[in-house]
Amino acid sequence: MQLMKAGNLYLPKVNQIPLIISNAKKLGLNALNVPVIIDFSDYDISQPVLNLDSKTTAMSIIHALHKEGLKTILEPYPLVRGGEGSETGIVPKDVELFFVTWRSILREIVHDIAQPLQVYALNTSSNLVHLESYSDEWIGLFREIKKIYSGLVTYRTNWWVTAVWDTGSGSTTEAYQQKMNNPLFSSSDLDFISISAYFELTERALPSVTQLMEDLDASTIYSRGQNIFAEIKAFYDKWNKPIFFGELGAPSREYAAFQPWNAEPSSVESEIAQANLIEAYRRKFSPFKVR
Repeated sequence: MQLMKAGNLYLPKVNQIPLIISNAKKLGLNALNVPVIIDFSDYDISQPVLNLDSKTTAMSIIHALHKEGLKTILEPYPLVRGGEGSETGIVPKDVELFFVTWRSILREIVHDIAQPLQVYALNTSSNLVHLESYSDEWIGLFREIKKIYSGLVTYRTNWWVTAVWDTGSGSTTEAYQQKMNNPLFSSSDLDFISISAYFELTERALPSVTQLMEDLDASTIYSRGQNIFAEIKAFYDKWNKPIFFGELGAPSREYAAFQPWNAEPSSVESEIAQANLIEAYRRKFSPFKVR
């Protein structure tokens, strides 16, 4: 697997292609994550629908990016209630029917987009937290995709919380251990593990890079003492698969490291708060780059 410095596109349009390419070059990216919208009219839908307009858009964008020498990651992106909801809340009424539908959707986007356009990697899931425990279904899906797709296959798991004072049965610590030990990560058909890294670090409004690097070893928010660096590294140590931050971002606001997942954790704008968080991750994890 090659080193990827990637960016995510959120509901892009074809007329944005010149701007997308310009920004990718400005940021020194070598890859972009391109979504294909999968419409969920509500959280309990068991038969989501592939958005055909989004599919056509993705094909045009991928073709243009490849002409510029940029790699692409293709992501089936669950859009709940037209964007009003979050994929982390999806709980299908009929799980078996959902996986039948999800496999069919992935087969279609592999057949029509990923394989013919030689997409570098396929993201098989985007933060479907309530479906992660169905490891046999995911392992079977990875195996099926590998039969028809020559690129890399990944799975994106959502960020988590642990606290040094929350241990034992039913605790956040136990939940993390269950996540890390999930057999789906053992699949030989899974090439690398993606993590949506919106970890909560500190209650400070404008922490320094050094403070944030320390928080990655022991988060100060709510005195959790979460060793995020060690917990992420444990995934690599256990499964011997590269780790990729499939999502890593923060708002340009004060308290960005308090709620990185929140677009407005504060009314006070601060590019420094945003930049410091990204830089802390870069310094903390870049010595462990896969080459």
